[in-house]
Amino acid sequence: MKQYENFIVELEWRHLQRSGNSGFFAWGSAINAPGVPFLRGIEVQMLDHGYAEDFEKKNGKKSDWFTTHGDVFAIHGATMDYVGKTNGKRSFPTEDRSKPSPEWNHYRIVANNGALRLHVNGKEISGGDNANYRKGYLALESEGAPGGVPESAHQRAAADGSGCEQHGTARSGLAGDVQFGRSPRLAHE
Repeated sequence: MKQYENFIVELEWRHLQRSGNSGFFAWGSAINAPGVPFLRGIEVQMLDHGYAEDFEKKNGKKSDWFTTHGDVFAIHGATMDYVGKTNGKRSFPTEDRSKPSPEWNHYRIVANNGALRLHVNGKEISGGDNANYRKGYLALESEGAPGGVPESAHQRAAADGSGCEQHGTARSGLAGDVQFGRSPRLAHE
């Protein structure tokens, strides 16, 4: 496995079921943080619109701590200075650009010298600077949805002059519901 520092990742993804909750980890630790199932690093959220609708129905109000359009946030010991709209704990998107299940979304994640920017369906909308962990593993995360399992994952990597290509089926101990496909790739400019 290779660690990455400066990279560009492009993913096309969609949730196969309503209310799916998944993400992409940048600069992740080699193992998960003690007592939690997640890596230390920066998470780029992939959340279906149904998740927010369910929250609003249950609580009688919209969430003020997450969106379904591409939040970026540090977790489990990682830190960064958020850019754009923020509540101090995550970078919120400057506009609503993601599409609901089962439509495809395109993410372009650009990481360079501790800065990370997320482009959703063609426009930069969130990110952060000065990440305290600037090198680490890249990972896909699935918090799941009722009855779903991850479909397929296809990643292509070429950073810092070398590359690898992975094809296969993403599996985890959690029920998952996100499909990655069509043309995801990782490249270094």
